[in-house]
Amino acid sequence: MNTIEIQYDIARRPNDVFAFLTDFSQLRKWRTLEDFRVEPDGPIHVGSRLLSKVSGISQPMQFTNEVVELDAARRVYRDRCLDGTFLIQSGWQVESDNGSSRLKRVTEFETRGFMKLLTPVLRRAIRQGQLQDLSKLKQILEKN
Repeated sequence: MNTIEIQYDIARRPNDVFAFLTDFSQLRKWRTLEDFRVEPDGPIHVGSRLLSKVSGISQPMQFTNEVVELDAARRVYRDRCLDGTFLIQSGWQVESDNGSSRLKRVTEFETRGFMKLLTPVLRRAIRQGQLQDLSKLKQILEKN
């Protein structure tokens, strides 16, 4: 698996950041997604399935992930890939940093077939997209 690690500081209490991150009804406010839904409907929990669609180079890419860890006390989240255009899964932890938050996000992905040739380009695109999304998240959380 290819790994992308990002640490991002947000001037908001860690519990507030974690609560917002795990409220998937808010996801489209800060993530660049064409479509997103949770199965079953409602708040996420371990076992929830996350179905997403994002813009690709020539066509939309679709992914199905499952929540495998959700611990509000430790402010930890992790999902695993079940199916998709390529395998991608993520996790994050929100830590306290002098009254603010440090978000540690880890994304792992693995390409298949002809997409293996695109791995370096895909790595840069995923990282850049995540940094843009985290910038939106920061603006939303620091404004409130």
